[in-house]
Amino acid sequence: MDGVVVDVLVKEGDPVACGDVIAIIDAMKMEHMLKSSIDGHVEKVLTTTGNQVKAQQLLVQLKQFT
Repeated sequence: MDGVVVDVLVKEGDPVACGDVIAIIDAMKMEHMLKSSIDGHVEKVLTTTGNQVKAQQLLVQLKQFT
């Protein structure tokens, strides 16, 4: 769903575990926590706080540990 980025909680190179909150989006007057679906690390952060974002837009690129 479309919304505004409230906070990005990771930076490039950070390790993430499955279930870690990586960003918070405000949509329809509610905050939605976006969580990692993998164990890995952050390859690239593609948004910043305050950005207007669309549904299905890539905000953080993760790479799974091998």
